[in-house]
Amino acid sequence: MRSSLSDLIIGIVTGSLGGIAGATLARLAGLEHLLLFMFWAFAIPAHFVITPLIYRRFHLRPMLVPRCPRCKDRNRWFYYEKRKPDWPRDVIICSVCKNALELWYELPQDAHVSETMPSFRLVWPQSWGRWRIISSGDSK
Repeated sequence: MRSSLSDLIIGIVTGSLGGIAGATLARLAGLEHLLLFMFWAFAIPAHFVITPLIYRRFHLRPMLVPRCPRCKDRNRWFYYEKRKPDWPRDVIICSVCKNALELWYELPQDAHVSETMPSFRLVWPQSWGRWRIISSGDSK
């Protein structure tokens, strides 16, 4: 899991904005006894709605990468081929078995998907890093 200061700040700010909105609505509706519930009831959805927009807009890498289909290492030790994200496609290399994986941050066209390496597409919420396999490639 990749977690940096920017991920933490984005999560705190988006959750706080949603929580403040929920607490404000509870006060305006006269439901002070539900203040804490309304804070969390608005903070969590706000985080899931706003953070994917921020990550896509600023081309930030998600916190999780998919598990290597070759060695299936649970620790997910990878390194990136390039230092900065090569939007909308990135290549990561498994540190355990040296297998290369292709990551797509946007929906790719079929002609651009690699036939030689496993390819994955990022699905919602993009900030966390949920992946769906596009092609298995040659993972041997």
